[in-house]
Amino acid sequence: MIKLLMIMALFFITISAAEAMSIKAGELVPDFSLKTLNGSIASLMDYRGKTTVIIYWRPGQGRSQRTLKDAAKISKKSGNDRISFVTVVAEVLDFTDIIKLLRDEEIDFPVLIDKDHEIFGKLGIRVYPTTIAIDAEGRLMQAIPGHPPAYMQMLQNILAQKQGGDGGPDEQGTSLSASGDDSSSVEIDMYYNTALKFAESGQIELAIKTAEKSVRSGSERSAAHELLGFLFLNNKNAERAEQEFKSALSLDSSSPDALTGLGASLIAQEKVDDAISVLKEAVKGNPHPARALYELGRAYTSMGMLDKASLHYQKALQQVMSDMLLPSEIKKCR
Repeated sequence: MIKLLMIMALFFITISAAEAMSIKAGELVPDFSLKTLNGSIASLMDYRGKTTVIIYWRPGQGRSQRTLKDAAKISKKSGNDRISFVTVVAEVLDFTDIIKLLRDEEIDFPVLIDKDHEIFGKLGIRVYPTTIAIDAEGRLMQAIPGHPPAYMQMLQNILAQKQGGDGGPDEQGTSLSASGDDSSSVEIDMYYNTALKFAESGQIELAIKTAEKSVRSGSERSAAHELLGFLFLNNKNAERAEQEFKSALSLDSSSPDALTGLGASLIAQEKVDDAISVLKEAVKGNPHPARALYELGRAYTSMGMLDKASLHYQKALQQVMSDMLLPSEIKKCR
């Protein structure tokens, strides 16, 4: 149930990477020229030919400082001279605190001063901090708004994918490696957990790519197919979602999560009769059938059977409440 709840959280994300700035992944990032903290002039064109990470941050803001520290760790750990890190701040009256922070944390990134909010306006930045990854041709790879818990994982995976690496980070942001009989299992779990992190932070496209790696690493894992199915469903690709849920069911024919997802994907394709049949199976023996009951409500609504729809919506709500409110205490759904 925890797994399904984490996947369902995709539908309620409030700030996604796509909302971090106005330009989209794959678009050319407009060039700019700004004065640096040491008085020289730097432009985006100076970094053409390398992957460039720009961190637009706010001095004195805790999450901005954490972003700088994590990015510095990644830079030092990678030792890759094909990746450049640059930071940008809006004009401030006193740069003493900035200089002290960089010195104390041993951060040697250039600091550009966006005096007239040139970059802020050109890129349509909406969140402090925003981390912007740009490829060697000057196109936006991805943007990370704020400083999510999985920041280091997310940035390392963005850079690793562009560099052609298949490795991924663990919870501390270090590369996982394994040998022997357990290597495949470790790899599957690594990609699966990283995909969940991307999904929770709204990076759906990256989540899909990473979940696909999890499936390729071990196609016999039903959970990997289920995650990928819900991601495709969230991305309004119902046909691909249906394929993944059916793959999951071929490995575990009684999986309530896979049955629920399959039913939802069938509703999206207007195969309502088939969806109802599948969702009824999803409810049977399911200790937490709230999502399946909700999808049944949607199915009956689409058929104009409003009484049945209302009944199933009520059952879904009752199930959610029984999962959340336990005697003498309030807990999250199990």
